Amino acid sequence: MIWSNLGLAKKLRLPIATIGILLFVLSVVQITDMQRISGEFSNINEQYIPGIELVLNADRDLYQAQIAERSIAMGLKDERYFKMHQENIQQVEDRVNKITSLAVSQDIIDQAKQFLTVFNNWRPQTQKLVRQVKDQSITLSDATQLSTNSLDKVFEGMRDKLDMLGEQLGKEASVLQLHTVE
Repeated sequence: MIWSNLGLAKKLRLPIATIGILLFVLSVVQITDMQRISGEFSNINEQYIPGIELVLNADRDLYQAQIAERSIAMGLKDERYFKMHQENIQQVEDRVNKITSLAVSQDIIDQAKQFLTVFNNWRPQTQKLVRQVKDQSITLSDATQLSTNSLDKVFEGMRDKLDMLGEQLGKEASVLQLHTVE
């Protein structure tokens, strides 16, 4: 097939067909890339951002539980503090358990489980203190001392684990976002 021997119609069809094939291939590549990018952003939006929100809300609930515990330990025996203490403790557990079911890295899931281990060490201690104050089987000064010393140390260690979990979620979301943008 020599170019000079081809008729005018074939000379026009060949470059048009080549351009058409190239446009088709380019379109397929663009559609595939758009689907991949959309899937990656969707993963960030549906897994990591809710995970970060869960950590932030768990942190708030944890502090509210501690405030209720301290209020009770200092003698405020209003039923709403007992209810607030119990509800916030349960919300912390529920929120962190949701993180373990998200499609995130195994490292994040492991950190959430480590937090739950420490949390499940603190939880019965704080509940026992609240119950003792309610039953009046501990003095308020002893309850305050327990709440502000040994329970506070466990609480701060637990908070450190929650902070690390939130930071890891944020880092991984940022890395995924940068990878997707590139």
